[in-house]
Amino acid sequence: MMNMRKLRGRKVRLLTAMALGGGMAFASCSAVDIRHNLVAGTQSFVQDYTADLWAALFPPADEIVNLGD
Repeated sequence: MMNMRKLRGRKVRLLTAMALGGGMAFASCSAVDIRHNLVAGTQSFVQDYTADLWAALFPPADEIVNLGD
């Protein structure tokens, strides 16, 4: 079994590598970009959810009454 010191060293190196990789990946975008993306994603979700709910509660008239083609 590995001793705890080696295991701890590997965990520290892994966490450091993950932090550096994440830092390099997000270095090109700022907090403003992240905020804009979060707001846009939330608005898109709410808009799609509302449209689906509205369609489920009040189906279009041509689905209620068969008007033909």
